[in-house]
Amino acid sequence: MTDDERQGLLMSDFVQVPNLILQMQRVLKNGNTYACLQFIWCKTGGWGRNADTIAYSQFINDKRYGTGLGEKTIRRSVEKLAELGVISMAPSFNNMHEFTLNIEKIRELVGDEAWSKRPPLEDTSMVNLTTSPVILTERVVNLSDKHGQSDHHTRTTTQEPLHKNITQEEKPKKSKDKFDALSYPIPSFIEQENWNDFVAMRKEIKKPLTAISSKRTINALVKFDANGFDANDSLDYSIANNYPGVFERSRKQQSNNQVNRHATKQPQADCYANRIDAQLAAENELRMRTVNQGEYS
Repeated sequence: MTDDERQGLLMSDFVQVPNLILQMQRVLKNGNTYACLQFIWCKTGGWGRNADTIAYSQFINDKRYGTGLGEKTIRRSVEKLAELGVISMAPSFNNMHEFTLNIEKIRELVGDEAWSKRPPLEDTSMVNLTTSPVILTERVVNLSDKHGQSDHHTRTTTQEPLHKNITQEEKPKKSKDKFDALSYPIPSFIEQENWNDFVAMRKEIKKPLTAISSKRTINALVKFDANGFDANDSLDYSIANNYPGVFERSRKQQSNNQVNRHATKQPQADCYANRIDAQLAAENELRMRTVNQGEYS
């Protein structure tokens, strides 16, 4: 790309995002939430504008600024921004909301984050004789060899450290394969978007999923599904409340065909049980006749 092409691209298709908004990435620590914040800025941060009415579908499919995220992810991200006070939202027409950015709150959050990253002030302390040489004496010495002449110089005597630090070669650490919970295999009845959001939530609360915790979580969801509970609803509940585990929530909705099949299974089972009882009774009666005939013979 030439300089002229680059300049033409910047002039024809660009958006201005202030550093204050970009620095919110360090505050939010979540790519999905930041993408929604930047989208709201692009829609509300123009000249002479402070608010805009936006539909959730625009977060997904807007031609210039759309995020491409799923609607559930967008709703959770917007709720997180509102909870932090970064945005204000009010219901509008056609299930849309009017969004406004709270710049003062953003400045406060960015300032707190920057202050927390500053190194602590070092305490002034006395010199440690074991780590640094110390000047012990200073005296004037005559270096001239001629009688009656003096060439005064200051000679400094220093004391070496009492204990020199012995540096040991550090052994190279063995690199471990980093586990990626997003690529962990999940059953077909679990929505991939829900699993991705659960993985992101665990990272956000400083409890990222490991191979073992992923296996246990999936096993629990499989049991929920086998017992008739909605595994996706369990994930939604944990994500919304920042819970590291999963819990039984609502039961799955059965279709009419499933209900009919369940209704026909019971009469068939009862008929089968009655037939088995009749067969056992006939066998017992035949056995009793054989015993009686043997006694009278």
